[in-house]
Amino acid sequence: MAKRLAIDILKESGYRIVDETGDASINLTLAINKWSGVFQWVRNGKVLGGYTVRARLDVSLDEQLVDSVRDEFRVTLDEIQRDQLVPLIESLNGSQKMKPFGQLVSRHRAKLASIAAAKQKAEEKAAFEKWHSTYASPCRKATSASDCDRLVEWLSDETNDKDPLIAEGKRILADAEPRLAELRDDDAWRRASSESCLELAIERECDRVRSYISNFPDGRHRHEALAAIKNLDDKIAQRVAEREAEERRAEIEESRRQREDAVRAREAMDRAAAEQERQRKDAARRQCRVACSSKCGAVLEQNAFKGCMSSCVGGCQ
Repeated sequence: MAKRLAIDILKESGYRIVDETGDASINLTLAINKWSGVFQWVRNGKVLGGYTVRARLDVSLDEQLVDSVRDEFRVTLDEIQRDQLVPLIESLNGSQKMKPFGQLVSRHRAKLASIAAAKQKAEEKAAFEKWHSTYASPCRKATSASDCDRLVEWLSDETNDKDPLIAEGKRILADAEPRLAELRDDDAWRRASSESCLELAIERECDRVRSYISNFPDGRHRHEALAAIKNLDDKIAQRVAEREAEERRAEIEESRRQREDAVRAREAMDRAAAEQERQRKDAARRQCRVACSSKCGAVLEQNAFKGCMSSCVGGCQ
């Protein structure tokens, strides 16, 4: 009751109650203790109690006491009267610290607001710098096709369309797209090209080059890829020509060998026939001599025998 009465008087004196912010406060404390003394007050035959009221107003800023006003009085009624609290309020009004306190609170709250704004700005800046170094900068300075992957993943996870970083991220990604296309092109060519295809022209090693041409028909390395395929086709044509020439040489060599074999076979047959003829003639001459010997054997005279044999053998051809 007494506290509520004091608050009413404070309001009438020009003070107002605001939501507590934690930085500034005015605390009213009332301590009421019953007392006894030699004298007693009697009203309408009823003895009234006596009370000691100790009132205190503390003004604080950030839990630091700025001013304290105190008053003490006695009451002999069951209720504290309005006029009994007026001196306490007058003491508060008469304090020379209240006005500076109000100004101090205003400045303090302005400073706190400035600090809070600066802190928020610093946090936003730190968050932006972290976002920039983690997501934006690698994409903006992309040196590989995967440097924007984290930014793409971040954009896909964000749901707050009002976040200005989303628009910034999309702009960075759009600006980086031409460079990313070049890097993807370079990566594809790096995977496709190999010495086995470009230098050695191994056909199965050139399948990735053909895939590159199919996937990047206007790619940065299109001319190199087409040159590699042309080189491969030329080498294949050369190999086919060499194989066909080798086959023709083999056919010619085989034909020559067959002719030589046929000649050697005919010569062998001729030699065999000649040998048979020689052997036949030799056998015939031997038989002829035997016949001559039998024929001339009846000639007793030596000279006549020789003449017979010579004449007879001369006919054995």
